Amino acid sequence: MQNSINDANNKYYLMGGIVCCLIFLFLIAAVNWYIPVAQLNAYLNQYVENKLPFSFLRYIALLVSLLGDKYVIIPTVLLTGFFFQRQKRFSLHFIIVVILAMLLASFFKNSLAIPRPDVFIQLNKFAFPSRHVSLCSSYLIFLSLIITQQIKHYKWLVVVSALTLILLESLSRMILGVHWLTDVVGGILLGAACALFVVYHYNFKPTPIQNLRSFVKIFIMIFCLISLFYLFIYWTELIKEYKFRQESGILDFNLYIT
Repeated sequence: MQNSINDANNKYYLMGGIVCCLIFLFLIAAVNWYIPVAQLNAYLNQYVENKLPFSFLRYIALLVSLLGDKYVIIPTVLLTGFFFQRQKRFSLHFIIVVILAMLLASFFKNSLAIPRPDVFIQLNKFAFPSRHVSLCSSYLIFLSLIITQQIKHYKWLVVVSALTLILLESLSRMILGVHWLTDVVGGILLGAACALFVVYHYNFKPTPIQNLRSFVKIFIMIFCLISLFYLFIYWTELIKEYKFRQESGILDFNLYIT
């Protein structure tokens, strides 16, 4: 990677991070004080409940949510960083971006204390921003920016793939009924800001990922293995319980979906 290119990009990364932060703060104000936003949230949530009762689509949404589940993503990133520990600068920034996104999302959740949709109200479980979407956005945007700086061809494919996965994660949280629209938008903004600022810092002394294909393969392999383990010990019972409660008309499923 050429320093001149990084210097030029860094200016936009910094500006992009600042813009995301400003829009995020504006969204906080809108969620708290602008009634039409709450009405839009309620309308969309009701629409999803009416149009998408428990179905195969919700099974898919449960699986897609793994892309932002802290119990899957944090171990995946840590183990991937361990495998690439010789590339200390990249591995460190890769770990930092997800930890930062998780901590900030948790901070804003607990500070703002915005309730989840009525069906999923639970003490100490708040809505804004979506931590799943924040985590998913942070590492996918971080990786897409780092990778596109390193490759010459198919940059558009990397960007489109990352954005598609972020969109799917956002939709999955709404389909499951655990988040409002503003929660997932806030999660995207927060995750994007974390990614842009971390890439900005990383580019002061950029180090190309050695054997990029191996990195991608190892990351996907670790993610799949941890996801399977997580599904085995936890989500099988979750899906059974979810279906039972839906069929029985018992809607207080908040103990399971977070």
